[in-house]
Amino acid sequence: DAAAAAEAEEPEPAAAAAAVEEDTLEEKDEGDGEHAPANILAQVKAVDAESENASVKVGGRHVPISLIESSEMIAVAHPTLMRLIIRNSNQMSRIFRHYGEDDAMKLDTLQTLARDMDIVPTICSRHQLAEVFTIVNASEASDGIGDTLDAEEFSEVMVRVGCYYSPGEYDLEKSEDVVRAVETLLMHMNESMGAAALVPPLKFSASKKRGKRR
Repeated sequence: DAAAAAEAEEPEPAAAAAAVEEDTLEEKDEGDGEHAPANILAQVKAVDAESENASVKVGGRHVPISLIESSEMIAVAHPTLMRLIIRNSNQMSRIFRHYGEDDAMKLDTLQTLARDMDIVPTICSRHQLAEVFTIVNASEASDGIGDTLDAEEFSEVMVRVGCYYSPGEYDLEKSEDVVRAVETLLMHMNESMGAAALVPPLKFSASKKRGKRR
């Protein structure tokens, strides 16, 4: 009868909860506040880059123009960050090879990786990630191919996502805080289901803390 049919069509509680959670994630992904599309490039154009301490607000923090419009990869200008990237180069290569194809990674593949590694929507939205993808491909340090990332550009995307969106307080005028922001993202990725699913599990290393010389 009609009552039995209606009861049969009613979703199981677990399925209903999963659907609600997925809707919530999508709302957060599209959402506002810190997860709203940043329009970083539009902000940069509106700022006088020659002014002292020029910056734009991204993800709730002030990001120096030098970390957005750069003629070289950010790590090149920050030796301590370069050491962190080199320390984790094998893990970066693993994840790039796992998700990439023919030594390249498209935006949709990057979005899949970001979901698996709990970057989207926890750290940033898919719109914000797409904008970082565009910024890296538009930089003078890119390979000139605007619709994919090579391995070095992928590493730069991870660096910029960390700088722009990692949770916490950072003064990005300071090199040590740039490193901390990127390190926070890598440690966050370590705890994701995507990292655990790789064989062996993906495990980024923290930077070495140098003690004071005596």
